[in-house]
Amino acid sequence: MSAGKLGTDEGVAVEPMRRLAPADLGDVVALQDAVTAVLPQGYVRRMSDGDLRAFLDGSAGLAYGYGAPGALVCMSFLKIPSARHPNPGGMPFPIVPAEDWERHAGFVANTLVLPEARGRGYQRALLDRRLVDAKAAGMRWLCGGAHLENVVSWRNLVARGFVVAGMRRDYGFPVIGLLYGYDPAALAADPDDALRIPLRDLSAHEAAFAKGYVGVGIDADGSLVYQRRRGR
Repeated sequence: MSAGKLGTDEGVAVEPMRRLAPADLGDVVALQDAVTAVLPQGYVRRMSDGDLRAFLDGSAGLAYGYGAPGALVCMSFLKIPSARHPNPGGMPFPIVPAEDWERHAGFVANTLVLPEARGRGYQRALLDRRLVDAKAAGMRWLCGGAHLENVVSWRNLVARGFVVAGMRRDYGFPVIGLLYGYDPAALAADPDDALRIPLRDLSAHEAAFAKGYVGVGIDADGSLVYQRRRGR
């Protein structure tokens, strides 16, 4: 997987990916404001300045971006739990074993790209970097959440090996849980035991999760494709 340089876009050199730092807070807030202003409700959970600082100073995880200071065009975050800052108890992610939850399940969060910079591969490159860095930090799982209808965003995760592992409705809109396991066998599924469920059929999605199915892709007609996890 790429360490983070995209090369060129239409003949123009693209800045290499860089770790964001506390000095980038103003640019990070401005980019968050610009992107969230044009997104539908629920597509991105807006972070407070305090949350952003915790990623920029490394206490909550890591932050990445493309663009020089003052010209940030995209960014994303990786939450890394630790002994000092474990994942909160009582909030296990679907499928993640209880013994891995507090310190070995990282989170990918808030990939934001300016509209004029989309389609250049930034989201994929930022995801690849976080997959590598999470493994180096001792993670056994990577988790993420997305609005069910934000297919453009979560389809990139599924293409990199994440599965749709569960769904919540208590936010007022459906949020799916996406999960990546560093052990390839952990999420292995049977392509011969498959379902196709229309995206808005929420009850059918929940029934599929209850029977041990995980989402593995989007069909041509927009249905979510499920396969049953092996051994379930």
